[in-house]
Amino acid sequence: RREIVTRTFSSSRVIEYGGCEACEETRKYWTARRQQARCLTVARAEPENQLVEIVRAVGAMAVPAQLQVVTATRYRGKYWRKLEDEVRRSDTAELIDGIWDRQQLCSMYREVSAVIHGHTVGGTNPSLVLALCHGTPVLAHDNPYNREVAGSLAKYWKEEQELTKLLDEFDPATWPYEQAAVDDFNRRYNWDCVVTEYRKVLGLEDGPRGN
Repeated sequence: RREIVTRTFSSSRVIEYGGCEACEETRKYWTARRQQARCLTVARAEPENQLVEIVRAVGAMAVPAQLQVVTATRYRGKYWRKLEDEVRRSDTAELIDGIWDRQQLCSMYREVSAVIHGHTVGGTNPSLVLALCHGTPVLAHDNPYNREVAGSLAKYWKEEQELTKLLDEFDPATWPYEQAAVDDFNRRYNWDCVVTEYRKVLGLEDGPRGN
């Protein structure tokens, strides 16, 4: 993504998105839990975010995990109805209206077994950054945008069947959690750094800072 933008627009600069400041005082953000796997996906109900495919992939597991699908329910178009039908047929999936409270989101990212990230377009998706800044295991769609952000911190899939296989093999108790890698991610995707970069672009790095 960065290479594409800078190659196409030679004078451009790519600025990252910030993570969740609420977890900065906690060293171990995510804790492996041994109960039935509980997965989370956070996205708008649009085809490019593959919520329907994710529900199907979880439902096809040998032992289906619980799945929480957090999406803004006020946009109830054709794709929403398709998603709603798929969730209705599932025994373990549930729809949850959009959550805007940061502390509540932080708690969810810390407590779920894994986050499934189905975004196929875009740049630095906030829901991916939030999952990774908590150290939560991420199973992400395999595309350049997600790989640039997540790197080795995620495992990747392209089709429903690949996601089902990853989920069947997934064990939160043995996920290779590395606190140093999470801390390094938080240093990169940090709101202070983001603000500093914007100030440089706007020529304000030497000016007074507002509160």
